[in-house]
Amino acid sequence: MEYKIPVPLVAVIADVFSSHYTHTEIDSRFFAAGFPADVPPGNKQQKCHAWLLRANQQIEAPLLMVGHLIEELMETVPPPTWGGGESPLEAHRARISAQLSALGLCYQIGGHFFNWGPVLRAGLCSRLCMIASSQI
Repeated sequence: MEYKIPVPLVAVIADVFSSHYTHTEIDSRFFAAGFPADVPPGNKQQKCHAWLLRANQQIEAPLLMVGHLIEELMETVPPPTWGGGESPLEAHRARISAQLSALGLCYQIGGHFFNWGPVLRAGLCSRLCMIASSQI
């Protein structure tokens, strides 16, 4: 399994984090996941994008750190919404999951990824992730 963060995943995480978290929350999550303490300059999206790309250059297995970075977002129970619509948390989680599936990856509880391989794509990978999650 390749342990670099795929560029499409960098873009999606940067976009989701910039709309979901404050600057301080972003910094806290990156620090807690073990990313380098040198905070990149820029707006929230630029900061996340730069931090993730820098990790690809400086860290041996940055994809493993990404699992911990997105763990809270992926596992927090979303709050109830008025009118029964999708919450922003659910939309962000779905966007990250869709990108992971497109890359043949699947997020699992605890900040882990499974690589279902290049043969599996979005629909099948998503179903396998749901099956694997229900077995835990």
